[in-house]
Amino acid sequence: MTTAASPSVSPSAHPAPVAPSVHPAPVDAGLLGPLLDRLIRRHAVPGAQLAVTHRGVTSVVTAGEELFGGGQPVTPESRFPLGSLTKPFTATLLMTLVDEGEIEPDEPLGEQFPELAPVVGAFGSLLTLRHLLSHTGGLPGSHPAARPPADRARYVRDACAQGPLSPPGTAFSYSNIGPVAAGLVAELVLGMDWEEAVDSVLCRPLGLRPVFVTAPGAAAHHVSGHAAAPRLGTARPVAQLLPPVEAPSGGLALSAPDLLRFGTLFADAPVRPLAPLLPAPRITEGMRRVQPHTDAFGLADAWGLGPAHYLAAGGGTWVGHDGTGDGTSCHLRIEPREGTGVALTTNAGTGLALWDDLVAELGEAGFDVASHPFTRLRGEVPEAPDEVLERCLGTYRNGATEYRLVRDSEGVRLDQGGRPFARLAVRADLTFSVIELTTERTCYVGRFVESAGTGRIDRLQISGRLAVRSGRAA
Repeated sequence: MTTAASPSVSPSAHPAPVAPSVHPAPVDAGLLGPLLDRLIRRHAVPGAQLAVTHRGVTSVVTAGEELFGGGQPVTPESRFPLGSLTKPFTATLLMTLVDEGEIEPDEPLGEQFPELAPVVGAFGSLLTLRHLLSHTGGLPGSHPAARPPADRARYVRDACAQGPLSPPGTAFSYSNIGPVAAGLVAELVLGMDWEEAVDSVLCRPLGLRPVFVTAPGAAAHHVSGHAAAPRLGTARPVAQLLPPVEAPSGGLALSAPDLLRFGTLFADAPVRPLAPLLPAPRITEGMRRVQPHTDAFGLADAWGLGPAHYLAAGGGTWVGHDGTGDGTSCHLRIEPREGTGVALTTNAGTGLALWDDLVAELGEAGFDVASHPFTRLRGEVPEAPDEVLERCLGTYRNGATEYRLVRDSEGVRLDQGGRPFARLAVRADLTFSVIELTTERTCYVGRFVESAGTGRIDRLQISGRLAVRSGRAA
C-alpha cells in the first residue's frame, strides 16, 4: 500500500448552479488504505488506486499489483485504461472550441460543417454538439460492424445510417457514437488527430501523463485489465481491444490522481489546475448544467455536457463519470461546492461492484459520496406479477444490438446477440436487475418504459441505453 497527502490551494469565486449539499464529514486517510486492500480481495481485483480530496487535503492510496501474479505493485503513477471515462475529456476538448467561438453548440452540425452533411445523413438538419455531449442525439449505442472501419468519418456515417432511436433532443440513450462524432468535429476544427488534440489542449496544461491505449506498443505503458473470478480469488489478464477509431470514446489511460486533477475543472472551491482551460461560467452554465431529457437511469440521475449528475442521499449534486475498459473499471466524483473529489481506478471488471461497495462503506463512515448504483436497485419494491412480466416480453433494438426477452421455467431470460445472456429480476415498478448466467452476479440494472399515450411497454433502458420494441404488440 502507498499513501500520500498534499494540500489544495485557493478557492474559486464562482458558485455552482446546484442544490446546497450536505457535505461529507472529514475522511480519515488512515482508513482508506485498509479499506481499499479489503475490497480488492473481496472482489478479486488484482490492483487499484484511490484518490480523495477533501477540505484542502488530497490522499492517495494504492493496493495490489498491476498484473495478477506479476509482482509489480500498483503505484500512484500507474495508469489504468479508463474506458468511457475518456468521454468527459473529449467533451471538455470540444467545449474549449465552443469557448473560442469555433463551434456553435446548438447549430446543426451538417450546417456548420458542410463536409459533415453526408456523414451524419438524415441527422444533419437536427443533430447538434449539445446532443452529442449529452447523449440525446438518438444515436445507437455502438457501430453495427464487429470490425468497424478505421476511418472516423466513415465510422460515424455507418452508425448514423442505422437511423435514429428517437428524434434528436428528445430522449437520453448512452452512446459510444456521440463522442466519436465529437472527436471527428474536433479534428476538423483543429486540423490534428484527436490524440494530439487531447494531449496538447488538455493533458499537458493540466500536467497529466496519458497513455493512449490504441497506440502501438501502449500495453507496455498501462496496467493490464483482468477477468476476475471472485469465488476462486483469481484473475486472468485481458488485452484492450478498443478499435483506434473509437479512441475519443474510450482510449485514455490515466492514474487516479490524474483523474482527480482533471475533475477539479468541474469544482468551485479548490484551486483550478495550473491552466484553467475554460472560464468558470462555461463550466457552471455549460458543462455542468443538467440538459433536458437526460434521465439516465442505470448510469446516473441526469447528464450535463460531458459530466453526469448524481444526487446525494442527504441532498445536493455531485458530477463525474464512470468507465469500463476491457477488464478495468474506473470512477470519478466531484462535489462542486466544496471541491470534494473521489477517483478510483481498478484493473478488473469486478471493480464495478467494488465501487458500489466503496461508496457504501465510505457512507457508513460518514463520508457520503453520491453515486447511481450499477449493481443494485434503490428501495424495496415487490417482484412484478406474471401479468406484468408478460407485457415486458418481446424483442427490443438499439441499432444493430438486439435484446430478446423470453419466459422459460426459471423466469425471464435475456438473449443478446442471439444467445442466452442473463436473467432479469423484474420488479413491480418495471425496474430490473440483470443477472449474468455465467457468473450469477448482477452486472447492471435497467427498466422498462411505458408509452405516455397508450401505457404499452415500448422501450427498455438497460445500462443507460435505450432500446425500442419491435415485433409483436404487448
